[in-house]
Amino acid sequence: MTTSTSGTFRYPRIACPPGSVGSAQWHVVVEDYTSSSDDRIIGYNSATGSSIADDYTFGAVSGADLNKLNYNAAVSYDGSAARIWVGWTYSNANGLGPGAQGIYPLGLKCNSSGVVTGTTYWYVPNTINSSHVNDLLSLSGRYATDRLYITYARASNNVNDVFYKFIVPSSAGSFRIAEDIPSEPITELDIQSALNIDEMLTLNVIDMNGIVTYTETATAAIIGKTFQNLDAEVSSGIYLLQILSESGNMILTRKIFIGSK
Repeated sequence: MTTSTSGTFRYPRIACPPGSVGSAQWHVVVEDYTSSSDDRIIGYNSATGSSIADDYTFGAVSGADLNKLNYNAAVSYDGSAARIWVGWTYSNANGLGPGAQGIYPLGLKCNSSGVVTGTTYWYVPNTINSSHVNDLLSLSGRYATDRLYITYARASNNVNDVFYKFIVPSSAGSFRIAEDIPSEPITELDIQSALNIDEMLTLNVIDMNGIVTYTETATAAIIGKTFQNLDAEVSSGIYLLQILSESGNMILTRKIFIGSK
């Protein structure tokens, strides 16, 4: 369903499918900001051009109106150009809107034109607690035919943590079918076991917006030295660290705290 909107458009996010399956396709999601209590998430698609593909927070799912504070939009294709994944943080802290009370990310599966195909909003966290703040959703799956990688941050009792889960795109009917996995801080033992491999490895450092801020492909010995000096490569903060094998298989995924440059 599309609706006319007006306001200030901000914080756009864009995604494209793998070039091999859709070199001219794209999808953009953006906040349509009208007041401090009314942010909508809308989408534009290469198939619809300047017309709105869908208003994801008003009428897109069974006529529901999430006329509340919606922000931090995220978007990704998976390995098929036929599927687009859209998500954002929904603030229903006062419980006056539809759905569970709290602040948490929601997700939707859309078709290749960016139109919602499901009949319900998908909660990202398995458990919604009104005292938790869950936000900073990231969706990544452009080159994967077998999984969509989802991360989000949680603040609870002055403790910040990062959770992740993997979804099989072709069969997913919910994000709650996968467990919320806390990303434990990486340790020397982790890195040593991961680097006990006689082949080329790829190191990726990914920020909480899903952006790869540092990547390197090298021998295990060189990757080990890079790990010891990551604070010289990226700014301070919380990141996800990935180590991939030469064939692209995941060897290690952990949360890592990096100090100042």
